[in-house]
Amino acid sequence: MARIRYRLLFLLLFVPCQMSCTLLLPRPVSPIETVHCLQALPKGYEVHATVRVSSSDQHYLLAIGTGPERLQLALLAAQGIPVYRLVCEQGSPRVSMQTTLGEHLPPLVLLNYLGLIYMPSPQLSQQLRADWVLQEQLGERVLARPAGAVGIRVVYRGQAPWFSSVDLFDELNGVNLRLVILESSRVLSE
Repeated sequence: MARIRYRLLFLLLFVPCQMSCTLLLPRPVSPIETVHCLQALPKGYEVHATVRVSSSDQHYLLAIGTGPERLQLALLAAQGIPVYRLVCEQGSPRVSMQTTLGEHLPPLVLLNYLGLIYMPSPQLSQQLRADWVLQEQLGERVLARPAGAVGIRVVYRGQAPWFSSVDLFDELNGVNLRLVILESSRVLSE
């Protein structure tokens, strides 16, 4: 009987600890400190996308809802299992972890990547760390350090603001991210 209690106590302590530890994983080197949630994405849309992280060969489903005062993001495993939910109100993110399946793409790292992809150039330039430079060409955005090679390259296909697909190549952290927009719809009047 005591053995069962110890096992149960272990499980009750281990699972929440393991889920919270994924929030503490070391963050990749990023050209920006932290994305201001409500500035990162185009406002007034509901978006459904697939996400592929090449470094781990993981596939996810992504649902995003953006409003003037609120951003909601849900990441699901390819099988439909909820991984985490991120809600931003008043500029600060709140994360609700449902499983550790998203360890290859932690919530705040995904939010930073989305900011690097979708944030308008003037806002992104203001938030860059001092040792980073933003360069843009038709269909491409490059974030690099002046002294060295490309750090992050973003390639766009399709029409703004969400594009049909986006590839992000993060050479510093060895992450390749591919977003394919399944559908996007405007939900607020202009």
